[in-house]
Amino acid sequence: MSDIKTLLTGTLISTVIPNRPLVYLGHQASIGDVLELLSSHGILSAPVFTANTDGVVDKPGIGTLLGFVDVWAVLVAFLQSLPAGELA
Repeated sequence: MSDIKTLLTGTLISTVIPNRPLVYLGHQASIGDVLELLSSHGILSAPVFTANTDGVVDKPGIGTLLGFVDVWAVLVAFLQSLPAGELA
């Protein structure tokens, strides 16, 4: 068990995750924008920050972080919005 603890506490995240720029969204992004961004970066989720009226995130940070959006949440919301029997 101590080997696992050493591995978890001694391994830097930068050695596990490739060095890529942070991908994030403004809260006014459309679902189409979300899916396009996630797909183009080959990722499944991204943080969502408060955006100004132009949709621009001025200062992404903990104070403006609203949460995360992921492909699964978009898919579930889409399927729940369909009328019953629509997929049959």
